Amino acid sequence: MNLIRRLILLGWLLPVAVAHPADMLVQAAYITISPTAIRLELDQTAGELVAKDFLAQLDLNQNVVISPEEVKQFSSRVLEQIGLEVNNQPVNLQLESSQIPTVAQVKLGGGQLQLVFMGTPRAVGQNQFVFKNGYAPVKSAYLANVFVQSGEIKIISQQRDQTQQTFTVAYTIAQSVLPRVFPWWLGLIPIFGILAWWFARVRSPKAVQV
Repeated sequence: MNLIRRLILLGWLLPVAVAHPADMLVQAAYITISPTAIRLELDQTAGELVAKDFLAQLDLNQNVVISPEEVKQFSSRVLEQIGLEVNNQPVNLQLESSQIPTVAQVKLGGGQLQLVFMGTPRAVGQNQFVFKNGYAPVKSAYLANVFVQSGEIKIISQQRDQTQQTFTVAYTIAQSVLPRVFPWWLGLIPIFGILAWWFARVRSPKAVQV
């Protein structure tokens, strides 16, 4: 999956790199749908000409170290500018993990900050999510793609606006394994009941007639 993402990102970045080699913050959003959750991975890579301004958003105390607490604060500010809705209902996204580049890496224009958010929307049958990225601390290029984690999920359609800041995906979630198996277990309950009654009847002592 990571290799596929890198290839997709490379394919999208080639025209961006030609037009804007160093003066943009590239924000790539990878949304993975599972039957019970949605995973949003947001990768941000600043070009060297905007790296200083981007670092100002990360290294708040300017001690040349990006701490986990600073990343947590940064992710909260990002969440204020992005949104994810499923079936017109906002999804409560929580930061699950992050990968933090060094200040030196960011200054060189190659340090990627990765934020991973998780949400658990209510989604069954046919659904639609809308992802919007309005975070723009500096001049930015936006990318978005969707992945599925299960064969029970089928993508019906994908729509992106011109800047890829708004990404709309229609998808379906098939009947889960649990509802298909559960009636089978219900059917076993009366069978076990009958067997228990039969064994009890066979083993019980018979009355002796005088």
